[in-house]
Amino acid sequence: MARYLFSARNAKGKIVDSFIEAPSAMLALAMLRKKEYVEIRFHPGTRSVAASPTKPPQNASARHAKNIIHFQQRPGLFFLLRTWLAANVLMLSALCVSLLAGWWMQWYIAAALVASALLIIMVVSVVRSLDVIRYDHLLRAYAFGEWAQVKRLCKKLEGKMRGDAGAFDVALHAAVADAALGDALASRASLEPWREKFASSAPALFCARSAEVYWHMGDYPRFLDNMRQAASLSASDAAAMIDEAMAEVRFGELSRATQIFSFLQPELLPVTALPWVDWLKGLIEMEHNPASAVAMLRRALDGMLQAGQTPAGWTSIAIATGDLGVALARAGKVQQARQVVRSAWPVLKHHAPKPMLAELRTLLQRKANLGVSRSLKHAQKD
Repeated sequence: MARYLFSARNAKGKIVDSFIEAPSAMLALAMLRKKEYVEIRFHPGTRSVAASPTKPPQNASARHAKNIIHFQQRPGLFFLLRTWLAANVLMLSALCVSLLAGWWMQWYIAAALVASALLIIMVVSVVRSLDVIRYDHLLRAYAFGEWAQVKRLCKKLEGKMRGDAGAFDVALHAAVADAALGDALASRASLEPWREKFASSAPALFCARSAEVYWHMGDYPRFLDNMRQAASLSASDAAAMIDEAMAEVRFGELSRATQIFSFLQPELLPVTALPWVDWLKGLIEMEHNPASAVAMLRRALDGMLQAGQTPAGWTSIAIATGDLGVALARAGKVQQARQVVRSAWPVLKHHAPKPMLAELRTLLQRKANLGVSRSLKHAQKD
């Protein structure tokens, strides 16, 4: 059973942001349609009910859902500050009342004690908010391949993330940094405890996320195997199907990717994942007709950018941009390909698969005076 974050329009025409519990996204969609909801969109934020068994009150749930969706679409420190103030409005009010009452009644010591206790609680809340900012810095460092900084930030965030999923996310970023720095043994060893922890509760999550380590190691057969296992364990989850199909296009069987795509139901995807459907279509089409794949990949990139340019999405945007560059170059539009690749190069050079880097080097290194192709050459040597 999982708790799905969604937005929809009810029978009265009002927008509803909330959660729904269901065994799968398909059943969640059916349950929402039964309530006569339309324009249903799922959002990132699905959680296992077992991991968070306490069901919040309906009003609190709706408010929490609205905050999550808002932050996904318009992240920033201003929104974090506004959310913190809203969450602590009662505490701030109590602090002001206690100070005013103490001054009016001349109970200075009592007022000071109450105010001190409230301030301590608020300071703890502020410190926790700083961890959110630190995590944002971690994502930025990860995107730009600042691996030493990634490891330092992961160390600071150890034990400070909420739940096993958050702690695993931090551990995974540290493992990827080790893999990128060439320490494969340390990378694998750091993830083994999580394999056992998720063996019964979330084996698909472990397979899918740990595949990132093999991607950065350049161990693509094992990456493909992990993505296949994740899809198999995910009971036809649409997002897992897309991940597996994309892995098949790059490192496996094109026919299998095409078959997976034919069974895909995009309406079961979170709204921010819909551009991945066009991305997958573009990858498959690029193997037959690069020129027609260009439009699909452009549409995918436009959708990713419209969904919000958060640091968590920079890596995917860069790799999709690299795919667009390959399609343009294969279609003979080399100059356009150079411009496209150059725009994403600061991130792409750290996360693109080696076959993509090799093909970009071959396709784009046709004329002199190309900074990107020179950088590609150095990347290949590294």
